[in-house]
Amino acid sequence: MKKLCFIALALSLTGAAVANTTDKAVKETPDSVTPFSFGIASPIQLPGSGWDVYGLGLNIFYGQHSDLYGIDCGLVTVNTDNGGGIYALGGVSYVGGDFGGIQLAGVGNAVMGRANALQLSGILNYTKSGFIGGQMGSFNYVDSLVGLQLGGFNWVNVDAYGLQLAGLANTVLGGANGFQASGLLNYNRGEFIGAQLSSVNINGSIIGFQAGAYNYNMADCKGFQVGVANANTHDYRGWSIGGVNYTSRFRGLQIGFCNIIADTGRAVQIGAFNAATNFTGVQLGLLNIIEHGPLPIMVVMNAQF
Repeated sequence: MKKLCFIALALSLTGAAVANTTDKAVKETPDSVTPFSFGIASPIQLPGSGWDVYGLGLNIFYGQHSDLYGIDCGLVTVNTDNGGGIYALGGVSYVGGDFGGIQLAGVGNAVMGRANALQLSGILNYTKSGFIGGQMGSFNYVDSLVGLQLGGFNWVNVDAYGLQLAGLANTVLGGANGFQASGLLNYNRGEFIGAQLSSVNINGSIIGFQAGAYNYNMADCKGFQVGVANANTHDYRGWSIGGVNYTSRFRGLQIGFCNIIADTGRAVQIGAFNAATNFTGVQLGLLNIIEHGPLPIMVVMNAQF
């Protein structure tokens, strides 16, 4: 009796395992593949939305497929998995996985995975993960960028390597290597290596060139600044040229109407008003102050070595 119970238990476990394996095999079986798909608005399409298309997909209002590699044309195109090729002539193009190719949309393009692509839209280009290529639209968003963003507002959630051009603003929440130009604001929370042109440039730190009405850096920097006002809250090594130049610790050349080194400087200051706390170098201006110098206040010139 015990042997029979044991055999029955073994058979039941084996059957369950086989059933589970069969279910997985069914689920993992690739969808059917077709070279052509046409529809009015899914599910009114042939073949159905579960098919992969390796060729041409056409829809009038709304088309949906699993994977599509080739050309996808329609008002709204949706691919729930991966895709590649040319997705064009649509209002909205959406890919649920990774994409490689070209997306052209009047309203917006969205890729929920990684993309090696060119995205062109009237309003929005969105890639949730890493992006290599170019985005052109009113608003461009990627997680990380290697390439180009051209739009009204560009956003990179992590790091950027390349070129950002914006009518309003460029934002990078990590570090960036490259060139940024915008009408209003360039903002990098991490380190920026390269050149910035904007009304306002703000960085964690910079190695490179800044030109703007207001340049502000929150950490150590090396480079060249030109602006109405330049402010650096940590070390800065290089040149600062502007109406007002303010730095906590500075090595280099300051030229402006008002030059201030709040902590320690090894520099040359040229301006109407020059001031430093601990200073080694030369000051040339109408009023020159070295707080901890042998002559704290001098006109025309002051120096300490």
